[in-house]
Amino acid sequence: MTATPAPGPLHRRRPVAAPCSMSAPTPPSAVPAGSAPAAEPAPSQVTHQAAEQPSTARPPFPQPAAPHAAPDRSAPAQPASRPAAPDQRASRPSAPEPPVPVPAAGDAVPAAAPAPAGAGPVPRPPLPDEDPQYYLEQGARLLRGRLSATALAELERWRSAPTPWLELDGLPQTVTEVPTPRDGFCDESLLTVPNLVHFGLLRLLGLEPVAFRWENHGRLLRNVAPSAGAARSQTSWGYATELDWHTDDSVLDHAPGGTPGESIPHFLTFYGMRNTERVPTWLLPVDEVLAGLPLATISALHQPDFDVSAPESYASYGTGPEAGAGAAADARAGTGADAGTGAGAFPPGRPPLRTGVPLLWTLPDGGTGLRYGPGRVSGRTPAARAALDRFVARVAGCEGVPVLVEAGGFHLFDNRRVMHRRLPFEPAAADRARWLRRCYARRSTA
Repeated sequence: MTATPAPGPLHRRRPVAAPCSMSAPTPPSAVPAGSAPAAEPAPSQVTHQAAEQPSTARPPFPQPAAPHAAPDRSAPAQPASRPAAPDQRASRPSAPEPPVPVPAAGDAVPAAAPAPAGAGPVPRPPLPDEDPQYYLEQGARLLRGRLSATALAELERWRSAPTPWLELDGLPQTVTEVPTPRDGFCDESLLTVPNLVHFGLLRLLGLEPVAFRWENHGRLLRNVAPSAGAARSQTSWGYATELDWHTDDSVLDHAPGGTPGESIPHFLTFYGMRNTERVPTWLLPVDEVLAGLPLATISALHQPDFDVSAPESYASYGTGPEAGAGAAADARAGTGADAGTGAGAFPPGRPPLRTGVPLLWTLPDGGTGLRYGPGRVSGRTPAARAALDRFVARVAGCEGVPVLVEAGGFHLFDNRRVMHRRLPFEPAAADRARWLRRCYARRSTA
């Protein structure tokens, strides 16, 4: 796999990420004191592949063995070497890199040392909402040992100087096929490998996951997948109508020091489970839009003269189709309102409404941030309404750039500096339909 040149105004960069394999680590509490670490299966050889070529290597898919037991964090973490500072420009290797050893394919986690009599069953890893730090720490540790030096250096470069847009390909996947969820929710215990990869990348990029209590039942990971009951909805479960240019959660606080769970998310991150329909996500940089507007209009959009209402994904607020699907998923998983994930996790009252706020503001790095959703923004003054009309007309004349996230791919963009949309599409068979995993993320200093 090779690096893709940086096209367009977003300076997109795709690090080299060799197809590789990763097994879920055994929770520390599962290995008896003094036990020898488990031996890995005999490795096979996989070479790098050209960009946009699907990987034929599929990593072992871990199967949980028993109910969850919280991991023991008393043992010191393994030290990880910091990659050397990369060059100031993306480069393509002049010669093929050596093959990456990959454990032989299979569904079982490598066997742990035998437990002493009476020790009980080996616990399964926690779920992401139960212990996100487990996935951040273990995922990063495993990726440091699996990704190429080129990929790690590029991730470190992004961490030091973030760009609005980042892509990777050829990341570990599950061996066992998990069906695309039909109602928006699924059994998270089946997705240990994708979750380790997703959260591990967040840690390597210096990001923290964030969720919002008003949508997705307060869960960190959202399944972006078509749902027949939401076909025409303006949400990530829809597919029959266009989800037009917008930024996510624009009704929330834009202040840099705001509470994470009540502030506009800095980044949207996606891991690809499958995308046989090859449906892209379209991106549009805010700077490109503003370049075609008069300075007076931009100045008016910076004024606190706008009201913003909640997106449709907030509209059920614990009582609509999403709430029903989430409650059913909670019941299947044995969780509920007491765990902060069921219908009871939604506070009473109406969804948020934010009044007297700007649509544009200056970010800590000097860039321009935007909050916007079609039909969800209104001006409070004649000048504000006129500026909004000019902004909407300008956006309608912009084409944007398509980004395709396929199985084993990762995609990140800055939610404040890039708008996105999704065009209508016809889903594949229900269990094989397009399925991305989304997690909001933020930087403490952004």
